Amino acid sequence: MVGEAGDGKSALDLIHKLVPDVAILDISMPVMDGFAVAREIEKGSHKVKLIFLTGHQDESLFDEAMGLGVLGYVLKESSMAEIAACVEAVSAGKHYTSPALTSYLVGRRRGSAPPQDKPALKDLTATERRILKLIADYKTSREIAEELFISYHTVETHRRNIC
Repeated sequence: MVGEAGDGKSALDLIHKLVPDVAILDISMPVMDGFAVAREIEKGSHKVKLIFLTGHQDESLFDEAMGLGVLGYVLKESSMAEIAACVEAVSAGKHYTSPALTSYLVGRRRGSAPPQDKPALKDLTATERRILKLIADYKTSREIAEELFISYHTVETHRRNIC
């Protein structure tokens, strides 16, 4: 180990200064998160091999990390032996993923559809957004129907669509 940092900006500075072969980052770091550090490293001339040691098992975060060229993705709950195996694999230029993510990767290999973007507020219609705001204001479906001059059943249909 050649260096240790308490935040992403310090980690990036150390990586530029010490030029390690492998850097272990967390996704959730103060000042700059692991993704921001990885993006900055990609811009540089020295390509440090990256490992994310993280508590996040979210598939979209994993996908983003792999898209940035991260070679290792290890969960913090992993044993020291597993973390060491990851460092060895990544330093040899190989990918390494925690076994906890294996079922996700096997599902992809078998031809399951790639994960779709999760629906977001931008996908809601103007009426659905308006109803969602009223729901957030603790209004019942009957109160919303009266306020918007629509039927109770229409409000219930919008609620189902929002969900």
